[in-house]
Amino acid sequence: MRFPRKRGSTSVIVRVFIPDNTSTTGAGLTGLTYQSTNLAISYSRELQNGCTQITGVNILDITTIGTWLDPTAGKVRFKAVDATNAPGLYELQFADAAAFGTGDLSQNVIINVLELTTIALKIGPNMVMIPLVPWDYQDGIRMGLTGLANAVPGAENGLALVGSVMGKGPATLNSSDVSGNLPVDKTGYTLTSTYDAAMTAAQAGDSMVASNMVAAPDNTTIGFIAAALADGTIGLVALKNLLEAIDTSTELQARFTEIKGTGWANETLKAIKDLVGSGMVMLVLPAMQAGISSSYIIQGAEVKIKRGDDVVKPFQIAGDWHSWSARFGAKVKEVDEEYAVGPITLDAGIYDSATDSTLFLILFTSAHTATAYRKLYAEIELTNGDSTYTPLEFFLTIKQDVVRD
Repeated sequence: MRFPRKRGSTSVIVRVFIPDNTSTTGAGLTGLTYQSTNLAISYSRELQNGCTQITGVNILDITTIGTWLDPTAGKVRFKAVDATNAPGLYELQFADAAAFGTGDLSQNVIINVLELTTIALKIGPNMVMIPLVPWDYQDGIRMGLTGLANAVPGAENGLALVGSVMGKGPATLNSSDVSGNLPVDKTGYTLTSTYDAAMTAAQAGDSMVASNMVAAPDNTTIGFIAAALADGTIGLVALKNLLEAIDTSTELQARFTEIKGTGWANETLKAIKDLVGSGMVMLVLPAMQAGISSSYIIQGAEVKIKRGDDVVKPFQIAGDWHSWSARFGAKVKEVDEEYAVGPITLDAGIYDSATDSTLFLILFTSAHTATAYRKLYAEIELTNGDSTYTPLEFFLTIKQDVVRD
């Protein structure tokens, strides 16, 4: 079997070794020419019904070995390559759209040089199979695949190079060229899209500042803050600015200790604000081990909490569920009678008509997380009269804390 050729290849040259069938050493056969009596050259594509055989005057001479010259349809060129230094090696030059054409989806073509009716030429077995493929292994840019850019990667109109020079688009980007990449050089381009001017005031290191948030945060805002802190959307400096904007004249630091299931109302925010130190956000909790963290609960995922922490875990459910009662529970085994954590009754959910979803918060206290567990079976259950719905099932892991008394 030979190296593959692309279906539809042109100017095809094939070299075959023809052994001498009288030799006991496997020596090559010399002396054959395009005029040898009874010489025949045949080929058969995989999906072809039979063979194409070329004989007599349709076998032509080769003027220069290694230089293809069109033999024209129905003909082939034939000649020894070098009888002295490569005895038995012969070159064949095929017409375009013949053995290597695109007439069908054949996966190979078989070529054979033979002698008809007599054995005087002493031609030994020489049949070769050449794979036919839709790609061109001689094409160093895109291997003949028209679906890829026909340019050097990283050059104009070429594929993008990740981690190096990005591919450039055309020198002139037309409005209709929606599929092109923008040129690296932006000189001469004008920004015409609208944007939120308020966001230009964002501080370095912050994704959002207090001026871009509501003046009087409510439970929905807190749910946003909890999620944003978890995924890095909002920075600590921005959170500090937001908290300092809240009026705390009638609130006490002791209010912070009420975060045990009473819900994240404005009073709770004010209590947190009272604990904000000068220049940075510092949330001080009664117990040395305690801390506050938050991230959204996702169906089927594993939620991890440190032992002894006070933790806020928000979750959202599509639709309006604010009138339903919600509670959370976790067990070592699903069939257990005893709960490892909970059950915890949750505050009423906050419905957001803009997103058509309801936000709930699970407020874990250090009492809930006092014991370390590995992968508890946990779920959220909603009830409304005789109706029950379980929107979330997940795993809860209470990890052993590293820093502890």
